[in-house]
Amino acid sequence: MKTEELNDINLLRKKVYCSKCNRNTNHGIIYKHKEEEYIPEGNFYILEEYYIIKCMGCENVAFASDYEDSNTARGWYDEDLNDWIEVDLLTVYPEKPKKSKRLPSRLIMKNYEFIPGEVRGLYKQILNAYKDESYLLCAIGLRMVIEAICKDLKIKTGLVYSEKEKKKIRRDNIEGKINGLAEKEVILDKQADILHQIRKLGNKSTHDFKVPKKNILDQAFYIIETIFHLVYEIRKFNILPNESKHK
Repeated sequence: MKTEELNDINLLRKKVYCSKCNRNTNHGIIYKHKEEEYIPEGNFYILEEYYIIKCMGCENVAFASDYEDSNTARGWYDEDLNDWIEVDLLTVYPEKPKKSKRLPSRLIMKNYEFIPGEVRGLYKQILNAYKDESYLLCAIGLRMVIEAICKDLKIKTGLVYSEKEKKKIRRDNIEGKINGLAEKEVILDKQADILHQIRKLGNKSTHDFKVPKKNILDQAFYIIETIFHLVYEIRKFNILPNESKHK
């Protein structure tokens, strides 16, 4: 363990964020505290360094820490990326504020008038998951939205082709319920086929932990919002207000 008060200003090894300048700047080291540990078993070492630092521009004072061990010093080779991953654990406090991510305009929660509260609340949570880049949760959530729509419309079963019995049988799972939406003429057969794609996407995320790509989720959101309009929101339109609906 060693603590140093430095008379001559030495620069931190790289530029870090200055909360006053609001950008990365050079910082001089005012105080330095170092802790080292060596573990003979496994030939493993740990090095931790703590600094009081001063921005070389505005002279704002901050705190920084650095960490290195036998593993992080070397980094590692990522076979998936086919590249060497370098590790840098130098951190400054206060840290740089994280930028608030905005949803694409097409994915901002619409002002739906007729969607039931349960469906609306679930969909809002999924949009927040998308904003946080939790794409696995998005895929699972979109599958749940389909189930919530079926529940709201009291669609409990539908005909599903059974390979074992070589005929259609009535099932109460989500596959059957999607077909049930088409049977009740809530949606068209083609639209049911598209909902089955979202169902399969959710299944892969649930059972295989497969994270979908962002562009795939964008298409899934578009499909779900189209269903919202076809099933619920279309009732807001009344082109001929003085005409009877069936005239």
